[in-house]
Amino acid sequence: MNTDFEVQPTTAFDRTHFAKLFAPPEPAAESSAVALDDPAVAALAQANIFDSHGREEAARGHFNASRVLHERAIEIRRQWLGAADPQMSQSFTWLGTLAIREGRLDEAQWLCEQARTAAEKLRGPAHPRVAAALNNLGVLARMRGDLTRAADYYEQALAIKLDSLGWDHPSVGATLANLGNLARESGDLRTALCYFARAREILEDTEGGTSPTLATVLVGMGRVHLQFGACETARWVLERALRIREAAHVTPSQLAAARLLLGTALLDSHPEDARELVVVALREYETSVQPRQGNITAMEDWLRGYDRGHAMRMAS
Repeated sequence: MNTDFEVQPTTAFDRTHFAKLFAPPEPAAESSAVALDDPAVAALAQANIFDSHGREEAARGHFNASRVLHERAIEIRRQWLGAADPQMSQSFTWLGTLAIREGRLDEAQWLCEQARTAAEKLRGPAHPRVAAALNNLGVLARMRGDLTRAADYYEQALAIKLDSLGWDHPSVGATLANLGNLARESGDLRTALCYFARAREILEDTEGGTSPTLATVLVGMGRVHLQFGACETARWVLERALRIREAAHVTPSQLAAARLLLGTALLDSHPEDARELVVVALREYETSVQPRQGNITAMEDWLRGYDRGHAMRMAS
């Protein structure tokens, strides 16, 4: 965990602020027209560094720090290149992803729509960055309970990715995982497993079997197997998912989710181990950024149910 980074205050979201932030200055240069010895080169290199650090901070769960870094990068690009910089659409996507993680859905919706518009204007309607924006719009629709619209966004994103990237690309695996989760939430468990199996195959081949996205796929598979009552199969995939997430240093909420599911899979066969996993999961989740009370309550209820059952077993 990076404890050296100083989190600076960031501007609260409002559309006026972002409209001003992203509006192209006059005149705006084309990125291809910037000379190599131009001062813009150093400035834009610094913007890339800010974006890189912003992604690292987001992966650690430091969302405020990440937001500040991405906004600094955007301001630099706006100053030197305006809307002509293709990175602007990516910046919208990163900020939209942050807003999704923070639960700021109205802000995220606006940012993701801007990302899609910017990417289509700069790259054309069939570019992977358009697909990334569509994918995030699908996440938002799913979070709002509109599964039909979410499926439409995901399928549009998948079609673009297959045309532009082919099947053997981790981004395709990520969208297949989203479709798997959508099918699971819709109750179509067999279709969900098909999506997860294909996503897993792609990610194993392209990212070596250790990526956080693969862990997400395995968590989804574990959920489905638990719904089928196949606890041993669920245990195997969830143990692997947890190992990947621990090694990847993902956010506390992601670790907690894997531990809670694995605890459920182990409840009948190894009850004491199961309880310890959920205790750790609850402790981890309470340290996450903006923990949701509903998730805390679910883990507390799990532990209360376990303790009641243990007391009854001891009494008998």
